[in-house]
Amino acid sequence: MSDRPEYASPACWLHEFDDLDAPHPLRWRRVYDAPSPEDGYRVFIDRLWPRGIKKEALAMDAWAKDVAPSPALRKWFGHRPERWAEFCRRYRAELDGRGDLLRTLAIKTRDRPVTFLIAARQPVHNHAVALLAYLRDKFHLKVDIDGGPASAATKASAAASSGVTKPDFELLAEFRYRLRKFLGFSERAAVAHGVTPHQYQALLAIEGFPGRDRVTIGELAEQMQIAHHTAVELVNRMERLKLVRRTPSKEDRRQVHVSLTAKGLGILEKLYREHRAELRLAGPQIADLLRRAVDGTPD
Repeated sequence: MSDRPEYASPACWLHEFDDLDAPHPLRWRRVYDAPSPEDGYRVFIDRLWPRGIKKEALAMDAWAKDVAPSPALRKWFGHRPERWAEFCRRYRAELDGRGDLLRTLAIKTRDRPVTFLIAARQPVHNHAVALLAYLRDKFHLKVDIDGGPASAATKASAAASSGVTKPDFELLAEFRYRLRKFLGFSERAAVAHGVTPHQYQALLAIEGFPGRDRVTIGELAEQMQIAHHTAVELVNRMERLKLVRRTPSKEDRRQVHVSLTAKGLGILEKLYREHRAELRLAGPQIADLLRRAVDGTPD
């Protein structure tokens, strides 16, 4: 029997974290990394046991299955970066109901570091990172989201062995930043003309299709890199807005071609002129960054 007072619900005792003196950090590492004395209290936080590892080889102090995401959430996420933000939101909602276990783990940091162990290969979008961010934001605990000294050494070693340098990373980061700024401009420009960014992309993909000014639904899906059913829904919405029209294919009556209406073409022409002007400003720098990244000359 614990001497801690009982509460009606987990939310009632969360204030106990406010005065938790936790000088040691929480961190994470992969189960395949060799144990280190700096790990402190080692907690395995996956629901399934990792392949190829014996339990005695893991040198763990506890197996906290209930800290891991639910099987349904784990399967939905699948370590897909585009689902990361929503995964974190859903996972945090699950963690809100697991306070007793989280408090037990947090109390361990009074005496020594606590290291969460996972099998995932993804170094950024994994549930250990999400869990540490939750503990940091919710209870102001000290965390090392980068994965601790061992992971830092592993990353440095991998970078050195591959010949990748810090300037290489800086160049790629700058290229993505400039590209993202241009895409941000493009999204805002589309909205200003009364269409969504996806609708603008569809207008451009249709009118800019090689050799003709109409496309099939399958061709549009391929050009936009979206699922076929998503392309169908997009065309349905754009047809209701009188941006596009459907016409039966002359070559194959089973197929339907999608082309722009006068309204859709007018909006596209305005957006083209605005994008061309923006490219004159941002294009040379983006082109130079791309050239240096391809040539491998960061300086």
